Amino acid sequence: MAKNNRGASDILDAARDGDLQTIKKYIAAKKDLNAQGPDGRTLLINACANHHGEIIEMLIDAGADANRVTNSKKTILNYTLCPAFGFNIGGKRGDTSVLDIVKLLLAQRCTVSSFDIASAILFQTPEVLTALLKRVSQNKNILIDAVDYVNRNAFEYDVDESTYEKNLNLVQNCLKRI
Repeated sequence: MAKNNRGASDILDAARDGDLQTIKKYIAAKKDLNAQGPDGRTLLINACANHHGEIIEMLIDAGADANRVTNSKKTILNYTLCPAFGFNIGGKRGDTSVLDIVKLLLAQRCTVSSFDIASAILFQTPEVLTALLKRVSQNKNILIDAVDYVNRNAFEYDVDESTYEKNLNLVQNCLKRI
């Protein structure tokens, strides 16, 4: 399946909607698991955005690349961590926790960007942020960029203040140790 192929939409929708049987058939047919839709999203990105853990595991086991980015340079973690991205692509939400998805993706050595850390600070539990920080805890630039982004933009989002403060402290403590 080539980028922008007419059939891309149907299979991307299946990943987004959690259609396990369609994804199983696609994998069995040895189709391109890393094909991208018109905006650059892949099957794995769509499954992660909508928390479909079983599909995520199947795609990873079959060789899907956890390091693909969209045309707008959003990572797979952007879609997993930032609720707005997942809601924007629609689809049925799965029941796999963000923490479990993050652990699966980190095991695949996915890229962690400063925006991923910022999204975790703003929208996720300290446990999710801690898992990400284990990967980037020595990367001062990523941490500084994440804190800068949060400091500039937090007011734009409806966040849980208590979680936000705990998360920001986690990152600042990492920076102190570097």
